[in-house]
Amino acid sequence: MKRIIFFAKFAVILSCCNIFPAEAFDGRGSSFNIGVEGYYDNYKEPIVDLNEHAAFGSLTAGYQYNNGKYFSAVDLRYAAGSNDYKSPSGVIKNIPQYEGEGRLRFGLVTGNRNTEFILYTGLGYKYFYDHSKNRVTNLGLWGYDRRIRHLYFPIGVTFNRNLEDFAKWSLSSNFEFDKLIIGKVTSQLGYLGGDPDITNTQYNGYGMRGEIMLGRQFDKTLLEFGPFFRYWQMDDSDIHALGYYEPLNKRVNFGAAIRLSF
Repeated sequence: MKRIIFFAKFAVILSCCNIFPAEAFDGRGSSFNIGVEGYYDNYKEPIVDLNEHAAFGSLTAGYQYNNGKYFSAVDLRYAAGSNDYKSPSGVIKNIPQYEGEGRLRFGLVTGNRNTEFILYTGLGYKYFYDHSKNRVTNLGLWGYDRRIRHLYFPIGVTFNRNLEDFAKWSLSSNFEFDKLIIGKVTSQLGYLGGDPDITNTQYNGYGMRGEIMLGRQFDKTLLEFGPFFRYWQMDDSDIHALGYYEPLNKRVNFGAAIRLSF
């Protein structure tokens, strides 16, 4: 955590010192992007020895408006995957899972046409749906649907560099820290005929994400591709009146993305 705080402070200092000639950057107007992702997902609840492995595919889209050295952007992502569940309750294979994410960002761009340094913040919302209803573990226990909603704010930095020795090629790197504002987890137990649906609230958690993208310019279109990661850690939730709570959990994604901007 100390390293993350130091990195963010260092990025702000660079911006204030104007290490790149801001007057050379005149903005690029509006731009759209679309893309696809493929990634591995691992979710763990260490206290209860729960471990899940999933493969996901995503569709992404975004819009960015540039006004001089300032910008605002909208990011959208929809993902679907198949999950293998394992815990002391047993094993279930091929559980459908879905995730949607929407983000509003705004920030500062400093630099020129060959080198850009970007700082941003904003607001993000993530929705995750696990469809385990009507599925039974190998030990005979029934699964149930879970809906997870997270509201958070991101703080990120991006560095873009044109590769002078390779005409029309560029390299972009991004790192972001995400702070949870509030989370809600609903376990839909009601259909089992016993306990009702349970909703727990998460107050403490954080995430990190990053990517390295190699780009190739084609006239007015930029094609980018490269690896990325996303990580989330949520602390124990509140405790429901019936005694249920969401224990500390961790989720990590590793994958690759292809993106087209125009």
